[in-house]
Amino acid sequence: THTHTHTTQHNTQSDFSLFHLANELRSWLFYWSIPVLRGVLPTEYFVHYCLLVVGCRILCGTTVPSIKISQAKQLLLKFYKRYELLYGIMSVTMKVHLLQHLADSVEKCGPLWAYSTFWFESLNGMLRKFVHGTRFVSSQVCLLLH
Repeated sequence: THTHTHTTQHNTQSDFSLFHLANELRSWLFYWSIPVLRGVLPTEYFVHYCLLVVGCRILCGTTVPSIKISQAKQLLLKFYKRYELLYGIMSVTMKVHLLQHLADSVEKCGPLWAYSTFWFESLNGMLRKFVHGTRFVSSQVCLLLH
């Protein structure tokens, strides 16, 4: 029996690469995707995609007044509700579900650009290695940290 140990190397270069990739994805989402995808996606899908782009763009503004937060919330809620109809229930992942809560986060914490979840996601990945099974997960994590 062969066992494979996977080691993740964490260094400044990989942090830079993640930051660089995030910037490229943001540029694609906010600036390039709409002109590129217009006429490529069927109209119904393109309009649906625009809900996501505009909603996220509003929430990443330098300042986001309450009226803009409300607009973004409506756009992202409409995106979420329409997503299942267009792509099917099996494609509604947790990340798609969480989109409907982005505006609430901005209301509580400020514009999306002001904070990052990269470190939390990394920590979740490390904690996940120590959880075995789906029962009593919180107890397993508490025992680990104690």
